[in-house]
Amino acid sequence: MKSLEEQIIAERNRMSNKVPFHQWLGFEIQEMHDGVAKVYAPFKSEFIGDYIRQRLHGGLQATMLDVVGAVAAASVAPTNPLGTVTMYIDYLRTGMPQDIFAEARVTHQSKSVIHVEAICYQNEEKDNPISRAQITFAIIKKKPDVQSTS
Repeated sequence: MKSLEEQIIAERNRMSNKVPFHQWLGFEIQEMHDGVAKVYAPFKSEFIGDYIRQRLHGGLQATMLDVVGAVAAASVAPTNPLGTVTMYIDYLRTGMPQDIFAEARVTHQSKSVIHVEAICYQNEEKDNPISRAQITFAIIKKKPDVQSTS
């Protein structure tokens, strides 16, 4: 029988795969709990942004950072929709044509926002990331149902 964490990850992967862009990218959530997340993407030739030097496109890294940040945030606010408010990215070195990983952790949570730090890396070199980000997500409050008085 699957653990609760494994069940949650399976459900998040199922939901993520309903988004055509995520499905095409091939993102796989590998970890999601207590404000921490890890996402994996197998390399595709379409990820190349600099075809002369064969380097990863920065947009792929930005997307992975946003997605892994949202997954980490969702692990602490599972019943609320989230929206990216700001995302600051540092591109630290060029990404090579190989699989890519992203990890994130929640650094602060209030009633209305969640702050996250995230990194992208390759070859299990977490200490030598290719990019990093600071992301703020808005916690979108569900509006109560309004009943008609007429």
